[in-house]
Amino acid sequence: MKLVPPRALIAALAAVLSPCALAASAQAFAIEGVTATPVAPSRGGPLPPSGPFAAGAHPDMRIAVEFDGSGDGRADSVDELQIDLAPGIVANVRNADVCERFDPESTSRTDCGAETIVGEATTNATAYVPIGIPGVIELPGNIPVPLSGSIYRIPSPDPARYPTAFGIDVGPPAPLAPLVRRVKLVSPITVIPHNLGLRASISGIPDEASGLSVHVDSLVQTLYGFTPAGRSFFTNPTACIDAPITVSAVSHAGETTSGTASYRPTDCENVPFGASLTTAADPSTPDSTSAISFDVRPGAGTPERDNSHVRRTTVIAPPGVLLNAALAANLEACTDAGFAQSDTSVPANCPASSEVGTIDFTSPILGNFPGTVYFGTQTPTDRLRLFLDVPLFGAHIKVSATVNPDNATGQVTTVFSDLPQIAFTNFRLTFRGGARSALVTPTTCGENVSQAVVGPWSGGPAIRPTGSFTTAGDCVRLFAPSMGTLVANPQAGATTAFTLSFDRPDRTVPVGSVAFDLPPGLIGSLALRGLTKCSLTNAAAGNCEESSRIGSVQSIVGSGGEPPTLPGSIYLTEPKVPGDPAGLSVKVPARLGPVDAGTVIVGQRLALGADGGLDVVSDPIPALQFGIPLAIRRLIVTVDREGFMRNPTSCGERPAGGVFTPLDGGPGATANSSITVSGCERLPFAPRITGTISGRNATRRGVQPRFTTRITQRAGQAAMRTAVVTLPRALSTNLPTINASCRPEELEQDSCSRRSMVATATAVSPLIERPLRGPTYLVRVGTGLPKLVVQLRGEVSLDLEGIISISRAGTVITTFDRIPDLALSSFTLKFRGRQGALTTVGDLCRRPPLKAAFTGQNGKRASARPRLVVRGCTKATASLRFRGGRGNLSSKVTAPSGKRLRSVSLALPRGLRLAPATVVAKRGKKRLAGRAVRTRGRTVTLRLPRRGAPRTVSMTLRGVTARGGLARRLARRRGPLTVTVKTRQTDGARASLKVRAKLR
Repeated sequence: MKLVPPRALIAALAAVLSPCALAASAQAFAIEGVTATPVAPSRGGPLPPSGPFAAGAHPDMRIAVEFDGSGDGRADSVDELQIDLAPGIVANVRNADVCERFDPESTSRTDCGAETIVGEATTNATAYVPIGIPGVIELPGNIPVPLSGSIYRIPSPDPARYPTAFGIDVGPPAPLAPLVRRVKLVSPITVIPHNLGLRASISGIPDEASGLSVHVDSLVQTLYGFTPAGRSFFTNPTACIDAPITVSAVSHAGETTSGTASYRPTDCENVPFGASLTTAADPSTPDSTSAISFDVRPGAGTPERDNSHVRRTTVIAPPGVLLNAALAANLEACTDAGFAQSDTSVPANCPASSEVGTIDFTSPILGNFPGTVYFGTQTPTDRLRLFLDVPLFGAHIKVSATVNPDNATGQVTTVFSDLPQIAFTNFRLTFRGGARSALVTPTTCGENVSQAVVGPWSGGPAIRPTGSFTTAGDCVRLFAPSMGTLVANPQAGATTAFTLSFDRPDRTVPVGSVAFDLPPGLIGSLALRGLTKCSLTNAAAGNCEESSRIGSVQSIVGSGGEPPTLPGSIYLTEPKVPGDPAGLSVKVPARLGPVDAGTVIVGQRLALGADGGLDVVSDPIPALQFGIPLAIRRLIVTVDREGFMRNPTSCGERPAGGVFTPLDGGPGATANSSITVSGCERLPFAPRITGTISGRNATRRGVQPRFTTRITQRAGQAAMRTAVVTLPRALSTNLPTINASCRPEELEQDSCSRRSMVATATAVSPLIERPLRGPTYLVRVGTGLPKLVVQLRGEVSLDLEGIISISRAGTVITTFDRIPDLALSSFTLKFRGRQGALTTVGDLCRRPPLKAAFTGQNGKRASARPRLVVRGCTKATASLRFRGGRGNLSSKVTAPSGKRLRSVSLALPRGLRLAPATVVAKRGKKRLAGRAVRTRGRTVTLRLPRRGAPRTVSMTLRGVTARGGLARRLARRRGPLTVTVKTRQTDGARASLKVRAKLR
């Protein structure tokens, strides 16, 4: 047989095939089957004993696709092909060189080195030849056209869309080379958006060759497990779950079809797994708002198998690395809808103000990609969440994480669960620094160790790599808080708003608790109308009623240059300690931007100090709330309820102090402040005092009378600072009771004897609802006279001390000095009688004066000399009716209860004359005989019988005359007229009274 030269044959075939182009078969386009089979590496390289299906191993991966219409060159043939690899399948293109000379337009074989070849391809096609050529060659209608060649790593056709690409170069065997030219196709590699697997796309697969209609019957692509240099290329998934491979195709006629194959890796229990953790802080100074990064790097694996992919990662920050409240306060959280975690084809639609850090992601296939960390909205179960978005060539790695600070220590744990099955060599999470940093470095210098708990996709146990950074620099941490006080109205004694604050500089030890000694005299009115005290139960639960609110609070917390301010309220509560006037409760809702950290409640003990100033002692101030640091930088408490706070009634600078305890248990610190009060000269000061003697036989010498003294002041006056009370000489101390005085240690132990309790005291203040009451003891002072100790108890506990002394004149003087600046409307001291502290030594019925000298808190002085009110003395009255120069003088005399009169004398003042007067005397209603009446000069004396002696007698002097000016004055009933009445009782007691006559 004579053979026609190939070129002539090709020309002839092209000529005869042209009119037959419309004779294509009506066979439907479909994928008949897909297989995916790992096989032993053809280029050598180690393989685990469990074979090519071993998870993480590097077998050759053979993917075969068969199409319907095989053997029919006229059937509709594939034009575009898309192969989606399962997540976890890795083609490590970084281990292969790039073939720079791959030219898809060239018909010559690609000339690149073996290190650029990553696989091989085989295509089985059928060409249809419609007409045979008798005598030349007997051609059937369809002839097979096998093509084979290599797969190269080539440059990406579009680096912005594809991380890399494969170049497929296949050609026919030599006999068909003149008929079928080489086929070169570019297959870009990208990321599948919905599962982050790899996708290879091929387009422009020819359906003709030299004018002949060609049908692709099957395609086989094999990716090598190793490069010629022994570097791994293809890697099985590291999870022993089905790994689907999906093939989609589009025909030249526009028909679509797809098929799927899968295989399941095995031997997961022997997949190697390792990881390292690197931690860094910038700057690495202590207690700084630094940028802190955590870098998780998976291990390198073994020559036979790759390291398992990471499925779960928990990063535990070093102890002392805390969240910064300043971050959350200025955040706008990203919602789940905005993050759209399930849709990895679109970027996260999160506000810029929700960004809290960055992600640095490095893949052996995809390269290095930066991502963004957003702060997510709070859920009922997760208070703090992070959203991570890393863009990858049209897809996005989207991962959510929970941030769980330890409630007790604040140590930060970040949990990333269900990470995608994707290989990476570096995963660095960096929390931003600066004034609104997410984290704050530890407060101490030295090594700070973090830990990660990393779980593999292979299902093996988690590992715990550690990393650390060292803080150095300014390692001395100070504790230097300061305080401030301010009154809105400086007028002494006036109502005012009061502000108390304390400050702590940044990067210093937080305050753990504080006790304030407020200026003496600065007091709150517990009797304010409408004010209630919140129960301690409601206060602890944060449910105080509005009627107990007395002011507002501003708490500035966090680290850095922009700490947030949390507003709150302060409430008046029931006393925390019995004997205190009340308590306080500070309530601050810890709402930091989108983060609701609950409510911070700090109770305060409120006590009245010995100097009359309020002592405020706080409960421990929490540094953490649900693990979120709320260490106070500045606390401002403003008590501004109308009418509650009152200024001192003493002027000038009034001191205040604070004792601060650090959170770390180190040495404490003190601070001082003051308020300035003025206008004391406008405050009146006019106290009054009364004294009353009572009791059986109280006026008898040697008897211990009951003695009551009462000091009163009107509202609006300056409070009292000192009171000096001098008893009349008719009263002295009772030595047996003085000798029974309580010892100081007994007073301290509340075990004084009943004999030493000589009086009871009652104080009434307009600032408290109920009177204060308590005992008064005589307490020894060295070898001298004892002192009086008054213990007032009630809403306020108040102790007063009176120093007892004896003057040169023998009078008893009691001095109360340093009385607290507390407004009292009355103070009553009742000394008991029998076996009491006082003894009658003189004539009390003369109503001797009680001397008192007072000094006000404003410096003003006052004195008083009221006469004693004596119960149990003789009483006498007198009246004069005067007309025409003559008049009648009547007098009535009554002895004390239980006493009888023996004699009564009445002496007229000068200017009045008896003669020729008539005296009518009566004992009760019975007239006395004339012999019982004796007149001598201006004096009339009644002598009464011992038996049947009366208690009351009366006498009338008729015809009393006066001369001159006295007569005229009496006729006009003007001017005083005093008579002297003297009595002697049957028991020998005598009394002399000056009686002012009533003019009628």
